[in-house]
Amino acid sequence: EEQQKLKAEGKFPAGQVPCMETPDGRMWNQSNAILHFLGAKHGLYGSDADLETRYWADWAIETHNDLWGNGYYQAFFADDMNEELHKKTVEKAATFIHALQKRLSHNGDKHYFGGDHMTIGDIKVFSTLHSIAFNDGAKHPKIAEEIRDVDGVTHVAQVRETFGDAYVAAVDPELPRCQIE
Repeated sequence: EEQQKLKAEGKFPAGQVPCMETPDGRMWNQSNAILHFLGAKHGLYGSDADLETRYWADWAIETHNDLWGNGYYQAFFADDMNEELHKKTVEKAATFIHALQKRLSHNGDKHYFGGDHMTIGDIKVFSTLHSIAFNDGAKHPKIAEEIRDVDGVTHVAQVRETFGDAYVAAVDPELPRCQIE
């Protein structure tokens, strides 16, 4: 209801969410742009001296975008989930997870795409895997169950452990939204 009111008032740039309101009242949209901004601000996007970490963060985000933008999003939330669409959706998710796991396996004992520390790439991948595989309210629970069984979903557990209480806050709709300082 509040979202519809803000949209009608023209508060959302391009009429889209998610949005972030800056401390001076400006509204910014585009989730990846917001993610990059917050990552740079809070040390989750590498530094100018650490371009390789930035590369791997961007690689994870673009690998995510290749899947999500290739019809996966629409399929996952489709009202009619026939057998063929179901199979393609799980296959796309498995391909995505295997690509991510392959990258992580090259990191040895480092658990994040950029190495020792979580980056915005890990956050983007984690949020999507959580939404499609570990969301108790998933529209298609059978798909979520099958995705949880794909080898390589272990990255979600690692990021979940790192997030700790912040993970609980991120998935609890009853908690207030975070404020940007």
